[in-house]
Amino acid sequence: MEALFLLLGDLIVLPIALFIPVLVEGIAAVAVAFASFLESAFGIAMGFGGRDRKADLSPEALEVIKQKTQRRRKFQKRLSLILGATLLLLVAIVALLNFVFFEATVRWGLARIEKRSGVKITFTSATGSLFSGQLTLKGVALQREENAVSNFDLRADEFTLDLAMTKLLARTARIEKVFISGLQGEFHRVAAVERMKIRKRYEVSHLHLEKVALAIRDTSRPEELQFPLKIATLDSQPLRSRFAVFDILFRSNASGEIAGRPFLIRTAQTERGRETTWQAEGLPVAFVGRHLGGPFDWLQGGTIDVRVEDKWKIADNAQIEMRWNFVLRNLVVVTPEGASPTSRLVATAIAAYLRRHAEKLEVGFNLTLNENQFESAASVGAAGLWDATREGLARELGRLSGADPEQVDRSIKTGINLIKQHLENSRKKSP
Repeated sequence: MEALFLLLGDLIVLPIALFIPVLVEGIAAVAVAFASFLESAFGIAMGFGGRDRKADLSPEALEVIKQKTQRRRKFQKRLSLILGATLLLLVAIVALLNFVFFEATVRWGLARIEKRSGVKITFTSATGSLFSGQLTLKGVALQREENAVSNFDLRADEFTLDLAMTKLLARTARIEKVFISGLQGEFHRVAAVERMKIRKRYEVSHLHLEKVALAIRDTSRPEELQFPLKIATLDSQPLRSRFAVFDILFRSNASGEIAGRPFLIRTAQTERGRETTWQAEGLPVAFVGRHLGGPFDWLQGGTIDVRVEDKWKIADNAQIEMRWNFVLRNLVVVTPEGASPTSRLVATAIAAYLRRHAEKLEVGFNLTLNENQFESAASVGAAGLWDATREGLARELGRLSGADPEQVDRSIKTGINLIKQHLENSRKKSP
């Protein structure tokens, strides 16, 4: 799902950049009209304001005032004509682009975006309105190459965007709806980024995806990871750019397949917050181990069912109470290699317990997270979810296997330090 977070950010932000120049021109046109009105009103006010004093002036002074007034009125008339003509020209240009050359305008805008972002976007047809902020592209192709973070080669049957034009220039742009259908192709994650660099903050009131099929390739890890991701439907209300990971995980309904196995996300609104359920069945243990590590590093075969239930109240720093349940089947356990005597001792005890329950093992534990740790996170891992899950699972397996809790905690801390050191070394090696 991490690839989806990165991809959505690019797909949503790019059309916003297309509409901003149109909105700026519209504001300029309004400003010109307002300036024309002020100039006219100012001239009228000046004319009326001097009447009371004219009776006390000599005929020569009155003649001077008359000449100045005539010159001012001529200037104001010329200025009003110029401003009015400019306003009409701007409106005419935008209207012409919108009603006659809409597709050409969109292609021109996307070409400018390509120069700045490196994302090439082509389409077979485009409809919409530059005035209302509506855009529908059919037969869309998106490509990006040689990017330091991620690259992709994608196609989509339809991409629809409905912007709130009055809030486009606000600090957080408002998007009423984003609809993507038939998205397929390849996505390559090159580097693991902890925090998203958001070019423009946005909030999507309603995001809907359907018929998505992506081939994911991840070379940001020590071992390359490849798997298919299919999304039958995904519905998120809302999706905030700074909390995109949180909103997809905890404010969405989705179904599909990951690594060839079905997954489900269901969320329901409660009186004060929401309740969410994640479920996946028959995932390869090796696939889950690539994300979680820890005890999964000692498993070479088997499958796992995952079910997570959580509830939280809407607040500035929402506390998310989670219940994780794993069902592992037909495990193949290898001899663990710890980084220290303590780690080896704990790992040996847990591995022995896993072997005794290799046919079927059920493990459950509780976690508490908070919404703020997801702010600007570029992935689930960057938000700390995998670390917390790995710790919770290790502690529970340590308890079930009879290992000393203090030794388990020391082993976990050692493992976390090694992971942090590995990530730091990887960042130093990156160009």
